[in-house]
Amino acid sequence: MIGAAPLHVSRIGEGPDLVLLHGWGMHSGIWHDLIEPLQQEYCLHLVDLPGHGQSQHACGDFNLEQLADMIWQSVSPELQGQAIWLGWSLGGMAALQIALQHPEQTRALVLVASTARFSQADDWPHAMSVSLLDTFAEQLAEDYQPTLQRFLALQVKGSDDARAALRTLRQRVLDNAEVNVLALQSGLAILKQADLRHRLHEIRHLPVLMVFGAYDMLVPLSTAKALAGYFDNSLQVVIDGAGHAPFVSQPQLFIQHVITYLHATK
Repeated sequence: MIGAAPLHVSRIGEGPDLVLLHGWGMHSGIWHDLIEPLQQEYCLHLVDLPGHGQSQHACGDFNLEQLADMIWQSVSPELQGQAIWLGWSLGGMAALQIALQHPEQTRALVLVASTARFSQADDWPHAMSVSLLDTFAEQLAEDYQPTLQRFLALQVKGSDDARAALRTLRQRVLDNAEVNVLALQSGLAILKQADLRHRLHEIRHLPVLMVFGAYDMLVPLSTAKALAGYFDNSLQVVIDGAGHAPFVSQPQLFIQHVITYLHATK
């Protein structure tokens, strides 16, 4: 496991705490389009996950619980009260884990193209195939840059103007930071193995906004209905013309949904 050095966190704006957690192979620069409108009302905590972005010092392997601990230890000293945790993909699963470990410090969850289990099982078809995750793991061991390129292409497939969305992802991620291979391997292991469904009843009272892309190739739309049954106070939003990164392909619509929901949970 990696050491206890704090992760890199950028803090912008004033107001209620809103923590943003990016996905696998990315970094906090992915939130570029969200910062200006959100910082007007919230104190944003933009976290670089271990081995990603400016958290290169935090290198090594980790599981989901350890990932949540690292995020919490890096963010919690600056929180003024209950926080809103917004997580995309792997970041959404980390947000769920943090809420399970610190429900008293969680005001609401915003899960973006995320789920409680990313790999398919006999009782959970709403996910990626294990073989796809295994293929990414094998390719990652050979050369991580082409693997990340293929992963980015999957995330925008089906989006309106997918070429422009892919170009944006590449500019904000691959052109600006290296990613530690051990961190990528740990993230893939979480996506393949972690399953939080059996614990969601512990936080079923929390307000939860789930945002999905209509053409997501990694988290199918059936996930929306399946996850809704685990919570008493959830809202599912599907953004048309978007894939796995709806805040990149449809940023204004995405921000509108998030702000409207957060206002309703005050």
